[in-house]
Amino acid sequence: MWVEINNNKSFESPIIDIEPEPKKEFEVRLVIWEAKGIPEKDIEGTSDVYMRTFFNHNEDWKTDIHWRCSCSNDNGTPSFNYRLLIPTDNTALINDLTIEAWDKDIIM
Repeated sequence: MWVEINNNKSFESPIIDIEPEPKKEFEVRLVIWEAKGIPEKDIEGTSDVYMRTFFNHNEDWKTDIHWRCSCSNDNGTPSFNYRLLIPTDNTALINDLTIEAWDKDIIM
């Protein structure tokens, strides 16, 4: 531990504010246009693809579903043109963005 005692009244030191930065809320705008390399998981050789994303395993945000997408040819990649608006703040030290591709099944 180090302590400085200064009795000289002419010595002036600037005051340094060490409080943490105030909480600021903002919005991350993530646009997902298309996906590639999605395996076909349904019986008829298609997939019902949607994308799921989240920061630090908090609340998740999903795109719309691209129904009956045949991903075996170049024209069958799922396309979304979907914008996700994710509210967040500056309190987290590290924000890990996770994007996952899912297959929507209605009948199990």
